[in-house]
Amino acid sequence: GDHVGVGYFIDSCLNCEYCENNQENNCIQGITRTSCGILKHGRVQNDNGKYSYGGRSERITVNRRFVSKIPTSYPLEKAAPVFCAGVTMFTPLKEFGADKGGLHIGVLGLGGLGQMGVMIAKAMGNKVTVISTSNNKEALAKKLGADHFVNSKQEILKDAKKSLDILLDTVGADHDLMGYAELMKKKGTMIVLGIVATPFQVDSTKLIQDQIRITGSDTGGMKMTQECIDFMAEHSLFPETKMISSLDQLETAENSLKLGDSSSSEFRYVLDIRKMLTESDKCT
Repeated sequence: GDHVGVGYFIDSCLNCEYCENNQENNCIQGITRTSCGILKHGRVQNDNGKYSYGGRSERITVNRRFVSKIPTSYPLEKAAPVFCAGVTMFTPLKEFGADKGGLHIGVLGLGGLGQMGVMIAKAMGNKVTVISTSNNKEALAKKLGADHFVNSKQEILKDAKKSLDILLDTVGADHDLMGYAELMKKKGTMIVLGIVATPFQVDSTKLIQDQIRITGSDTGGMKMTQECIDFMAEHSLFPETKMISSLDQLETAENSLKLGDSSSSEFRYVLDIRKMLTESDKCT
């Protein structure tokens, strides 16, 4: 045995133009998500025949097209977040040329996506600036490799004016996207990765004068996913994780997240399902 991992989806049509070009995530007929995904392409079967169970399954059978090999040197618990947040950040960075290095990358928000984005962008050879509403995140930003930290609520934001080639916007709460357009160089790219409730208001004059691009990104295809995990292993990039091996630990973690415990935002919880089920069996 090889160590392998499964990411955000486990099936697609494999026949459309996107599937045939290693962009299965953009499948015209729609992907089957790993968790609560509708079984519709015929390559995934389970006992209910309707939807997938996801990461809380004890076992999962997946078509080999949708499995990525994890380098033997890379710890499995560290690989888990890479298949979600990792490939989500790796994909736009590569697609917009940051993998060649030498750019100035801004990361707006320092949650799970933002933290992964800082590590990857820096390892690609870029200058990285983290933008956050809280000074409490500055130490974490520097620990992850950021060159600069900017508080978006303070006047210091003006010091970063027209300095960014790419802005990775990971914020999942309503915010003024155009308020950060002043940070972009001419022909810079703003990439939206966080889903917000209120549609963005866009200043067409600003877009035309500075030729700023605004685009979005979700995850990557299987080729990109393999490149991402290989990149993480090659550069010894390890996200902070905390293992959950019992139902009690799971309840504590969920309560911590619900309460907004700041410490829980600095690492990713990873479930050891086998240990959790073993522990559960002992209690019954």
